[in-house]
Amino acid sequence: MHVQSSTSWDIVYVATTYASTAVGLALAVHALRHRDTRAALSFFAMTLIATLWSGMIVLSTIAPTIEQAAAWLDRKVIAVALAPVGIFAFICDYAGLQRWLTPRRLAPLLVMPALTITLVLVDPDLVLTHDVRSTGRFFLEERFTLGPWFWVQASYSYGLTVISLFVLIVRLSQWFDRHRFQGLLIVAGLVIPTALNVLRVLGALRPPGDLTVLGFCVTALIWGWALFRFRLVEIMPVAFSKLIEEMKDGVAVSDANGHIVYRNAAFQEMFPIPTDRLEGEVLSSLLPQLQNLLEREEAAQAELELAANENESTRTFDVNASPIHDQTGSRVGQCIVLRDISERVRLTRDLDAYAHAVAHDLKNPIGVVSGYIDLLGADTESSISEEGHHFLAQATQGCAKSTQIVNELLLLASVRNVQDISTRALDTSKIVNDVQLRLQEEIRRSGATVASPDRWPAASGHAPWVEEVWANYLSNAIKYGGTPPIVELGSQPLPDGRVHFWVRDNGSGLNAEQVQKLFREFSRLHPGKAEGNGLGLSIVKRVVEKLSGEVTVESTPGAGSTFGFILPAAADPDEEGAGSLSRHERQLATQLFA
Repeated sequence: MHVQSSTSWDIVYVATTYASTAVGLALAVHALRHRDTRAALSFFAMTLIATLWSGMIVLSTIAPTIEQAAAWLDRKVIAVALAPVGIFAFICDYAGLQRWLTPRRLAPLLVMPALTITLVLVDPDLVLTHDVRSTGRFFLEERFTLGPWFWVQASYSYGLTVISLFVLIVRLSQWFDRHRFQGLLIVAGLVIPTALNVLRVLGALRPPGDLTVLGFCVTALIWGWALFRFRLVEIMPVAFSKLIEEMKDGVAVSDANGHIVYRNAAFQEMFPIPTDRLEGEVLSSLLPQLQNLLEREEAAQAELELAANENESTRTFDVNASPIHDQTGSRVGQCIVLRDISERVRLTRDLDAYAHAVAHDLKNPIGVVSGYIDLLGADTESSISEEGHHFLAQATQGCAKSTQIVNELLLLASVRNVQDISTRALDTSKIVNDVQLRLQEEIRRSGATVASPDRWPAASGHAPWVEEVWANYLSNAIKYGGTPPIVELGSQPLPDGRVHFWVRDNGSGLNAEQVQKLFREFSRLHPGKAEGNGLGLSIVKRVVEKLSGEVTVESTPGAGSTFGFILPAAADPDEEGAGSLSRHERQLATQLFA
């Protein structure tokens, strides 16, 4: 037996081997403790294989005899043969390619390692053998001999490792910066030991010992840093897959041509089409109701009723569609999220129906009280004192206000319950004139000046509802305008085929915080300046959105406010009665469609 005193390199090599084994074992234990996290088990398997590799070298250094030391070094080929498969499995799991990790697909990859391990146990000379020297303290590898089968196994191992790196690098280009950096750490951790092993096999590096173990030590340190600094196993990029797959919302992604390239389990449940047909299906063909939403260049949201499948009743979904752009800004796909809000809609309708019934029940006693007050005032007109007349007037005003609140609650409930409203071209000039007639006493009392154009662009809507919108805006402009109020009405056709109507006042204006509170139910910005309950603007918002429009507001403190609403444009209202309100329709509008 050749005995040679240990050198500094020998001590560093042995210490590095021991450290690599310890760090690898710690990482494997940590991954096993977090095995519920996606990719943790494949990370555990790969790290365990690397630990087995370095562990056999550790056992060789402390073997009782030089023959047993050589045998441990020969058997490390077991880990060498399994390492590429472990690397490939981890990369696929990490990159979200779990469909490649089925037993049927993994089994062929294990054939070559199984043959190599069998040959090592039967005749190591066919694969790899080692000569060992003693330093007096421990045994170390002095040289190795490559058998004919080694080159077969090496070609397989390096080829599979290169494929794994290629898959990871392709995935890196699709990830966010933070995830991309994590992926680069993975690449570095794989390249370092692989490169050292290639140099060792080719004879470029011939110092005593297996420098691949040094690479594993560096890899363990890099991955350990990534694990604890970036929580690699727990928030790695495939965490998005766990999140998306377990979401109750249906998620689908289409490519630039509209073909579905991904859908989660919830989407598959909503639209139970065979997977081989669903992936590749044109999204707009599957959901034609979303055609307009999918064609928009910006993120859009809508509430739609869809029949998810033929055997199921219609359900209501909250749909969010977002275009996907690459780094150059070009549109490369579309992502939609479907949230089933059927139960929420049902409960809301039940609540609205209850509010509707309660409001109706309240109207009758309020009407009775108001009628008796009128009779009492008429019968005692000559005998009641001035103070008594004042009290009767206050009671009458209170009844009128109660009736208004009830009516507003009725509209708040009824607008949501209307599913399909018939719209037609509006005669805006007629509607605005009727509103001014309704508010003429308020205009006279405040001394307000109301200016409006002679002609209006044609828009589409439901005339009774739109009249209420104008009435609310104009009434607010008078209440909260200057002294005296100066109100301007106007409109502006928009390039997208819609019409923007607006009411501008000369009031004190609103700050940004106040603007954010607008259109909320029961929200009042000036509770002491004018009477009200805060329902008006929230009703306006519901009405306009039900008519496929939107509300707008522009305000600057000290410079007044401009409240507007946008409706779809229409042809001129030539058809009979297109925009004018019959007496019956005006009664319905005034009573808020109770």
